[in-house]
Amino acid sequence: MASRRIFYGLALIEGLVFYVAYQEWFSWILLLVLLFFPLLSLILSLGAVWDLRLEPTAPARIPLSATDVIDVTVSV
Repeated sequence: MASRRIFYGLALIEGLVFYVAYQEWFSWILLLVLLFFPLLSLILSLGAVWDLRLEPTAPARIPLSATDVIDVTVSV
């Protein structure tokens, strides 16, 4: 995950340098796309997050000294 953030930071810096050096409409659009890419990514992933269902199952009572398993079922 850290490598992706570093890559995004470098792409953002490169887009800013390209905008300063070129100053045409294409560099402005590229800079805007780079700036709004995290927000667009969040908006596109919200549908999958809202459809995710977690269903835990466990015994009704577990004694304090016992070890037992709690199962979690993931459904989309």
